[in-house]
Amino acid sequence: ENDVSAKTNAEDEPAPAKIGQDLRPGGGAQSGEDSRARLDLVPDGTIIRLAPNSTFTLEALSDDTETPLTRLQLLGGQLWIILSGGELETDTPYGTASVRGSMMSVNFDPDDGLTVTCLEGHCTLANEAGAVELTEGFASVISAEGQPPSPPREISDEERSAWIEISPEAGAYLKGEPAPPPPEILSELIETIQPSSQ
Repeated sequence: ENDVSAKTNAEDEPAPAKIGQDLRPGGGAQSGEDSRARLDLVPDGTIIRLAPNSTFTLEALSDDTETPLTRLQLLGGQLWIILSGGELETDTPYGTASVRGSMMSVNFDPDDGLTVTCLEGHCTLANEAGAVELTEGFASVISAEGQPPSPPREISDEERSAWIEISPEAGAYLKGEPAPPPPEILSELIETIQPSSQ
């Protein structure tokens, strides 16, 4: 939506993103003011939603369908992850957040710190100074580089509202409803794109 740029591979130059554009390890996306993006991981169906003014790089994408591992680098901004299987790690300059089982948001700003919310499943926030385990409904913060993660705290109403606003899947989960079906474009992609082993 609006001003989103993307590059398929590390050697590419960023260009306006297109619906259905393929990303490979080394590629990534950047959203501008009042802009958002959605990334669908094929074939497992994991969804990553990018907030306005956010930049990420896809560092690794496993083609292991049994226990897929995806690794991102969040350079700034916020993303929401609705994980369908395996594990997803998000690296930032302040620490690494990981999720297994299924919904985690990561918000990084050098001035405000790193905040991780675990809406559902099992999440971890860690760096060289320490680590904290998060379960459903809890969050943790690394306030500055080199600082350990804070003890778990309950997700705030503001953070919960952001989940509902950004992610229809999370909104359905919080309301006890079935998750919305993927858009038609995703169904077409799943039939035609195979995961890269590179």
